[in-house]
Amino acid sequence: MITPNWSIGTSVHFDYGCLNLGDQNRCSTGIGFQLGTIYKNGPFSAGAVYVSPQTIKHNGVGDLDGDGQNDDLKLESPWSIGFGVAVEPIQNVLLIEANAKYLDWASADGYGDFDWRSQWVLSLGAQYRPIPKLSLRAGVNWGRNPVEENDGWEAFGPSVRVQGKNVNRYQYEVLRITGFPAIVETHLTAGIGYQLTKNIALDLGYVHAFKNDMKETGTFGGAPVSIESELYEDSIDFGLTWRF
Repeated sequence: MITPNWSIGTSVHFDYGCLNLGDQNRCSTGIGFQLGTIYKNGPFSAGAVYVSPQTIKHNGVGDLDGDGQNDDLKLESPWSIGFGVAVEPIQNVLLIEANAKYLDWASADGYGDFDWRSQWVLSLGAQYRPIPKLSLRAGVNWGRNPVEENDGWEAFGPSVRVQGKNVNRYQYEVLRITGFPAIVETHLTAGIGYQLTKNIALDLGYVHAFKNDMKETGTFGGAPVSIESELYEDSIDFGLTWRF
């Protein structure tokens, strides 16, 4: 805490990730950090956060260039910056918050190689506490699909260079569209929290990602061909918080 109204904080991220491109899971670790600040004045507060790039190298995950040997692939969670503002019109009862986050996918290892564009993600959320121990939450966020559409390619045209390997153009497009199908744009969230004791709280959350699709067209030996991807998601999470 710098002043009674202004605080800064930092954390270290230890990452563990697995990738399977049809052979078997290849898992490894990464590391990064997060730095944030928040300023509060009465019912209003504002904050900012920076998250460093975090790279995981998946060894022997797949044969990218068709030479019969499995190749390595680095995937990097991009650096990101976020900004947020919040207002508490009814103290300890109603909280409303808006956030904007920028993720630099275009320069991230792996994602940049597969033609992802950087994106802004916008979100709005609220929390209502009908009684001191119970919190009801809802929110929505939106971010443009980061996967670029590459139309007009020829399957047997020039290969694409990916982390030192020449990847067949058709294989590259199939992997890009179906192997990393992060194409949903709008998410709706809901949650509930209950303070069991002064130090222990339970939280339950639900996320629905609305269906989105994308389609690319090209040619395969001169004949028209298309690649399509469609995705929607539902997830539930449960959390236990212990403050000590």
